[in-house]
Amino acid sequence: INKSNCFVNSLLADSLYVWIGLEGELLRYSKKQCKVERTDIAYGNSIKSLAKDIYSDLLIGTDNGLFVLDTTEHLTHIVQNAKYSNSLVGNIVWSLFSDRQGNVWIGSDYGVSMADMNDRFTSVSEITGLPDGNTFYAIMSDCHNRLWLGGSNGLLKTDENLQNPVWYRLGDKDNALPHNRIRDIKEDKEGVIWIASDGGVNRYDENSKCFIRYNIEDTTGVYNANWAYQITDDGVGKLWIATCQGGVMVVDKSKFNSGGSHIEADFVITKTNGLANNYIEQLQYDK
Repeated sequence: INKSNCFVNSLLADSLYVWIGLEGELLRYSKKQCKVERTDIAYGNSIKSLAKDIYSDLLIGTDNGLFVLDTTEHLTHIVQNAKYSNSLVGNIVWSLFSDRQGNVWIGSDYGVSMADMNDRFTSVSEITGLPDGNTFYAIMSDCHNRLWLGGSNGLLKTDENLQNPVWYRLGDKDNALPHNRIRDIKEDKEGVIWIASDGGVNRYDENSKCFIRYNIEDTTGVYNANWAYQITDDGVGKLWIATCQGGVMVVDKSKFNSGGSHIEADFVITKTNGLANNYIEQLQYDK
């Protein structure tokens, strides 16, 4: 590529390409030709996030708003408009998510915008009725068509029509969380919702509509998942948890049915047995 700094912020695979978002440039890897190609799409912008919508348009989140590349390769640039209340709420677009109804959710430094089928942007404050902000890092739609949005100020849950919002956060008597910083949201094969946060691993209980926090440690008590960054379900009954300073903790999910909040990990991968260090931000389970 002949570039001194190829800092990769985001990746997206479609049927033809793997799109590669860099600081200042968007590349694409051609699956057919097995080579990386440079593009002039949104050139000069820091590419923070990538997604495809239901029309197969490429959505490009940058630190200069949102770019949309349609199937005819026409590029549209969308930025915040202070005169228009239903524009983007912020121009630094960290995350993108396209739901089953074709709505596009845009996470920025100043909260979340939602672009519906009519290209109208909706602020989260319109959904919650509250002025409170949240910098969102994770967005997920579950098997019940509920939308979950987690960030620096707790976790927001709505139904598929963006109604009946519930905001889980620290200090809330009815919808409490042990910490407001949400790093990851996962739904496992059984439909159970898990969140990784700076307050550890939490499981959503469908009966009580509340989150249960677990204290996960290794057999020695030296390593723990008190700061959890990502959760992966391996499909054979175990959760793999990326932690801050605790390495990777692996736990059989049956242990969470014991009724207790203290869980002993089945095994832990740390610097002592294979990792470069114990600070792990991401996990991915492949085929």
